[in-house]
Amino acid sequence: MTVRFDYLTQLPAQRTTPGASRIILSNLERCDYEVESSPSGINIVLDGEETYEVEGARMRVRAGEMILISAGHRLRVVLERRDGNRAICVCLPSVDLPAPAVVVSAANSDLGRYLAAAGDVGAAAMIAATAQQLPRLAETVGRQFRAIPSRRWQTSQRVLQQVDRAAAYLKADIDQPADLKRLADTAGMSVHHFARTFAAVYGCPPARFQGRVRMEQAAAALMSGTSAAAAAERFGFADQASFTRAFRRHKGISPAAWARSQARE
Repeated sequence: MTVRFDYLTQLPAQRTTPGASRIILSNLERCDYEVESSPSGINIVLDGEETYEVEGARMRVRAGEMILISAGHRLRVVLERRDGNRAICVCLPSVDLPAPAVVVSAANSDLGRYLAAAGDVGAAAMIAATAQQLPRLAETVGRQFRAIPSRRWQTSQRVLQQVDRAAAYLKADIDQPADLKRLADTAGMSVHHFARTFAAVYGCPPARFQGRVRMEQAAAALMSGTSAAAAAERFGFADQASFTRAFRRHKGISPAAWARSQARE
């Protein structure tokens, strides 16, 4: 496999190499450019904002969001901020997506979090991690995409981006109770439409989703040596006893037993 690692500070080339695996680190000034035939892959915006026009759909990708793109589509990309528009693009030979392009929050996937924090791990490592994790991410996105009842992919993509943005907000504020009105405002939806769509996409209401995420984060903290008392305080529980009860309901065993079982593996 040939890996290319490019660093762009000026307007990218308009032609791409089909099937090539590449990493592009960009730090661009304000620009407006077109790509005749998109490579497949993923682009995560670190700073600034990028606007994509793909097959009649206009998609704004904010810092902390990423766009998954399938191959062979004409793209127009607009960067309006004067400078400091930073992004990481990983191009791979193929990505199985339910639409020409889909925008989701980086914080909601292992791959997104990895790329956002990758730093100088090297091109080969980033390509390998993306090639391994992107099919799983694409499968998840496809399942969520199809849960939205719309005949137009542009509508499904927009709605998925909205509720995914709210899910990222919920994760970032994990120690606070889920506020349905605030989440709906974050998604730009009415409370009723948001609650119904969120449950369809994630399989449960926002409060239950938050509870699951909180328990998984607590389990990870216990694995890294955090005490049950510290985890209870960190994840917003009234006391260690209430945390232990919630953890036991989620995992079937106490926090201490969980930590011991993971230490043995």
